[in-house]
Amino acid sequence: MDLIIDAINFVIAAVGGAIGWVFGFLPDSPVADFGSHNPPNGLVVLGYINFFIPFPRMILHFTLILSCIAIYYVYRVILRWLKVVRG
Repeated sequence: MDLIIDAINFVIAAVGGAIGWVFGFLPDSPVADFGSHNPPNGLVVLGYINFFIPFPRMILHFTLILSCIAIYYVYRVILRWLKVVRG
């Protein structure tokens, strides 16, 4: 019985290690650099406009929303291929 449990634990550890290895290639955050850019010298007025209309924050949220929608559609296509969801 211990042999079966050890084999299952080995498989789980191997799958966890493989997933960790794949996620190790991904960046920490795909949208972390949006707020850290300084405008060039000629566009100082852009900082004053961004004080009232937060364009970098809007771009960040728009990117996140589009990413969620894209993930949903990819997930839906995969489930259709597997015949789990009817379309």
